[in-house]
Amino acid sequence: MKNPFNPVRLFAEIILIIGLSETLVMLILPTLVPGLTGMAEGLVDVSLLIFLAGPSVYWRCMTALRRPLSPPGSANRQDTQRRFSIRAAVGMTAAAQLIGVLATVGLVLWLKHDLDQVSQFMFERSAERVEAEVKRRFNLSLAGLKGARGVYAASDFISRREFQNYVEARELATDFPGIRGFGFIARVQRDELARFVAKERADDAPEFEVHTQGNAADLFVIKFIEPIVDNWAAFGLDLGQEAVRREAVERAMNSGDPALSGRIVLVQDGQNSPGLLYVLPVYRRGSDPGTASQRQNALVGLLYSPMIVSELFAGLAGVADNALHLKLFDGDVTQVGNLLYDSLAGAPDATPSSQVPLSAVRPITVGGRTLLLRMRSTPAFHAMQDRSSLALAGVVGALASMLGALTVWLLAVGRLRAQRLAERMTNDLDRLARVVQHTNNAVT
Repeated sequence: MKNPFNPVRLFAEIILIIGLSETLVMLILPTLVPGLTGMAEGLVDVSLLIFLAGPSVYWRCMTALRRPLSPPGSANRQDTQRRFSIRAAVGMTAAAQLIGVLATVGLVLWLKHDLDQVSQFMFERSAERVEAEVKRRFNLSLAGLKGARGVYAASDFISRREFQNYVEARELATDFPGIRGFGFIARVQRDELARFVAKERADDAPEFEVHTQGNAADLFVIKFIEPIVDNWAAFGLDLGQEAVRREAVERAMNSGDPALSGRIVLVQDGQNSPGLLYVLPVYRRGSDPGTASQRQNALVGLLYSPMIVSELFAGLAGVADNALHLKLFDGDVTQVGNLLYDSLAGAPDATPSSQVPLSAVRPITVGGRTLLLRMRSTPAFHAMQDRSSLALAGVVGALASMLGALTVWLLAVGRLRAQRLAERMTNDLDRLARVVQHTNNAVT
């Protein structure tokens, strides 16, 4: 009988095993060890390939090379038992390999889950720091406005020069970064507008003019704005002629609380970038108005600070080590027109596809208005996470599984060899016994 060994078929089967194993490795590699590149990725790829394809290739080669050359009809019960024993050895080896695979996968998944929890914790801590910094910067403006209100509480009349001296003493660039200045808004009835303009021109402002449109009964005119050099375009502007500004001013006047405006463009901003107004009402000294009508009657004016959002939050991403992509929205995050601030300023967010970015949306209430802060992890954030333990666990687990499977195979093969030796010795003894039984000669 010809030898059934076919090298071409064996080669094709080995190539098929390697191809299927490599396909499986490419599918599971991004999930097991995300973010690996270069040498580390190649090392893990080769280890998993050997881990999956090695035992199958070894078993197939041993099966082909150990196939016996038997004449027809020579199979007997002993050969059947032997083939069964070989299958049992292969099954035990495969079971050991499978257990090793499952243990390695379980270990890698457990480590990945633990690292994901650490990553989530770090993200939450960074998000909390950013949220606190946003509130702090808004509170700086409010602190300045309350300080100015204290000046009005201490005096019956504040002249233009006195207001200018107060603002100059505050050192805006140092104490209030991102704030364009401080101003005072006067509520003026339209029929008293001419008298109001004449009074202001007499107070060291001969060039004072009111810029307004429409025919509303009352105007909210910017009476003071300092430093005047940086805010000249807003000097004398009627904030009541535009809906968003008027809403913030009236809300502050009628409620007695600080009010933050919606998204606007400041007239003194040549870049047309998003801006905000923070408004604080000032009432007559000694008054305690309880209703909107009483507050309107007791109103002296409104202090306000104009803010350009990009300047107010300059360097905000540095609070989280530039590891988060930050966006601040005026309300609905799905509306592009509501975007106030973007830390990347149009730069692409090139988060690797193998990484699932972490994200969070935090509502922030400022001046009676709810802003939404959206934070998203960047490649820099994921680069800070040391995930080399996943690759190490995968490589060590693969090697340990292969060694375990090889140990089981050697033990099983050793047992088979001992069994075959015992069978040959038993056959020899049986043959000698039959010789003795069928001879009449003396045997020495």
